[in-house]
Amino acid sequence: MGLLLTVVYVSLWYVVNIGILLLNKIVINDHFRYPVALTLLHQAFCYLCADFCIKAGVAPLQNLNSRKQLFHVILLSQTFGFSIVTGIWCLQYIPVSFDQAIGSTTPAFTALIALVFIGRSERPLTYLTLVPVVVGIAIASFGEPSFHLIGFLLSVASTGARSLKSVLQQVLLSESGVKLDGLNALRLMCPWAVAALLPLSYIIEGSAPWRTILDTENSAAWLPYLALNTVMAFLVNLLNLLVTKQTSALTIQVFGNAKGVVAAMVSVYVFQNEVTARGCFGYLVCVTGTALYSWAKSHDPPAPAKDKHAPASDKVAAEESAPQAALLMKEQV
Repeated sequence: MGLLLTVVYVSLWYVVNIGILLLNKIVINDHFRYPVALTLLHQAFCYLCADFCIKAGVAPLQNLNSRKQLFHVILLSQTFGFSIVTGIWCLQYIPVSFDQAIGSTTPAFTALIALVFIGRSERPLTYLTLVPVVVGIAIASFGEPSFHLIGFLLSVASTGARSLKSVLQQVLLSESGVKLDGLNALRLMCPWAVAALLPLSYIIEGSAPWRTILDTENSAAWLPYLALNTVMAFLVNLLNLLVTKQTSALTIQVFGNAKGVVAAMVSVYVFQNEVTARGCFGYLVCVTGTALYSWAKSHDPPAPAKDKHAPASDKVAAEESAPQAALLMKEQV
């Protein structure tokens, strides 16, 4: 029974993660061309669903205990919101397959940001595995027939923001003593993301998104796509939590690496975007580098135990190997 439940959860995880990528492309390209407003809808719905699930007993209620913790949560919510907006926005310019190729460079961004912001260096072998990641995406970019500079930069910004969020989670939340599961993270962070996205949407997009939705004569045909897209945004986070509980955080990271390849192939089939041998080769090199990076990280020596009176930064370094931190409020876009 346990194995069957695992298979069901993992299968649903793949379907929902790939499904939201395809729906984001369909909605933002053909029906609702407002990435900030779309992200706003995602965040508002995720908050409502997360709050309902916690009250229903799916996860225990967790609260913040200090202003410092609140500040850290707000900072993470803004980084998270930016990564989602740019991740959706880039799909107006580039195909899903190319976006997934760029997204596979996340380990390189994470290693660089961790080195710059917290001075955390990796073993030489770990840095060596990032070489094919960078080389692969360079080859894929030059071999991408649908290359668009704005889309490329937005996708890079989204990837960088996700990596920054991951590093901030490890440092800020560990320093605050906050260990949030996915649902509580959504419940606490989404309102702050909505508070920032609402005025930003008005400044960039005006009232057009809401007039488009209220124009029922023209929107009736595509509103079901928008509704399904919003529901999937929450299901991604819920299934992250369920699959992690059923397997492990490390397992879901492996699934995530494979998901990018599967999503790229499915998107090519669905949208029929042109691909080249050079682009495919570059993506293969990049994914190989990502897999090698995961392998190298899994063989990192364990962090030495720290004295309980050690500085917070030392405690963080000892805790950063815990893979659960990397899954805190992780929405796939």
